Amino acid sequence: MKDEAGKMQAASVFKVSSAGSVVWRTMLPGTPSEMKNMYHLDGVGVIATHYCAMSNQPRMRCTSATGN
Repeated sequence: MKDEAGKMQAASVFKVSSAGSVVWRTMLPGTPSEMKNMYHLDGVGVIATHYCAMSNQPRMRCTSATGN
């Protein structure tokens, strides 16, 4: 996306869908390299599927998290 000065900036757009059960992240929206990530709960973990501009779909699972 372009900033106020017209310089291209990396951007992401987040949307909640399916009655709050899924979060979609659009990376580089509106560009030829636009990609999507879908995040949803799966039992006690979170699944992320990345829909890549290189036509692959890696899936990742987070089963625990640590924080400050």
